Amino acid sequence: MHAGPDELVVAAKIAVHPSDSGTEIVRDVDKAEKLLRGLMLSAKYHFIKPDLDRGRRTDSEDTELDIDNFDAKI
Repeated sequence: MHAGPDELVVAAKIAVHPSDSGTEIVRDVDKAEKLLRGLMLSAKYHFIKPDLDRGRRTDSEDTELDIDNFDAKI
């Protein structure tokens, strides 16, 4: 979504394992924000929501960002 002519708002969900600690979840959200800032300079606002990983879907159904393999999906 555009916040202005040269500003984007990015909203994303990341899958977290049910056994992940709060610290692990925060680390993954921070990692996602850092990657977004580096790749999308016009993305001024980032809203990243952790959600429980409910299992992998097929590639055609998989719309979630895999933080550990982010570079491979670009």
